Amino acid sequence: MSAPAKQLNIRLPEATHRRLKARCAMDGLTLAEAVDELVLDYLEGKVRLTSPPAKSGLTPGPESSPGL
Repeated sequence: MSAPAKQLNIRLPEATHRRLKARCAMDGLTLAEAVDELVLDYLEGKVRLTSPPAKSGLTPGPESSPGL
């Protein structure tokens, strides 16, 4: 039995989503599997972000809360 999961809604530029979806299909992964693996790698220090999220051109939605 797998651990309970939480849903994560994110906004990506359309081109990024299209590329991610295509890459996942080529690798035989679902988007959820790819994102889960990337998040775990980030949390374990295997992946470093090279720029602050603000430079992505995206702004936080109303559901984001500072301090989380």
